[in-house]
Amino acid sequence: MLRWSGRVAVVTGASSGIGRSIAEELVQKGLQVVGLDRQEPLEEHVECGPGTFHHIKCDITNDEEIMAAFEWLRNNRNGLDILVNCAGVATSSKIIENTTSELRKILDVNVLGLSICTREAVKSMRERGVDDGHIININSITGHYIPNILNIHLYSATKHAVTVLTEGLRRELVALNSHIRVTSHGEFYKRLTESLCRELVALNSHIRVTSISPGMVDTHIFESDPVNGKAKKENLFKNHPFLKPKDIADAVLYALGTPPNVQVIK
Repeated sequence: MLRWSGRVAVVTGASSGIGRSIAEELVQKGLQVVGLDRQEPLEEHVECGPGTFHHIKCDITNDEEIMAAFEWLRNNRNGLDILVNCAGVATSSKIIENTTSELRKILDVNVLGLSICTREAVKSMRERGVDDGHIININSITGHYIPNILNIHLYSATKHAVTVLTEGLRRELVALNSHIRVTSHGEFYKRLTESLCRELVALNSHIRVTSISPGMVDTHIFESDPVNGKAKKENLFKNHPFLKPKDIADAVLYALGTPPNVQVIK
């Protein structure tokens, strides 16, 4: 982790749960952590290590606030080197029994917000020539299979989307480190080919992307469902083992701590 000391990490959903634990651990490792969350953080964030913590109030469902946050990063931190997409919400509504606002919220946070933050993070890294950046998506085990629980399928669907987005991003980044050979015939095509080759060289990238997919974690995400969230959490945790937020933070540190030539996909 020494190579990350002093560099900038953005953590969404940093005010509580997994996001807070990740932010605290990164500050302990000497990083400049910027937390994006619509809630104010607890003061312990700021004084918990040799690094720094700065909170930006940002609703991940609001693209204007996301863009403003990345503009602040550009002006005050010269961009970012690490993005941890941790913000997420859950719902216990069924596919055939829900409200449009519930659908919109879970998609806006778990899929669209993640995608916008990822787009802006990669843009920042490429503009500054960051060749060892890292995007980490906090996914879920439910993003890799279809659970036999009727009221979790909406949440699971958003996490399947995260799985696809993570692998899709990895493939796009691999493609940017391109060894495509181009052959031309004729002066017009020669010039076109030379321009294409310059673009392919400019797109060279070694930014890494990782998906971390835990099972049940003791956080407040269940309580984002005001109707059945608390009862659902109590019932699940009574009958199943669960992880603590620090367990996920440790997994993030492991992924970041691997050598640049190692890619931890999931």
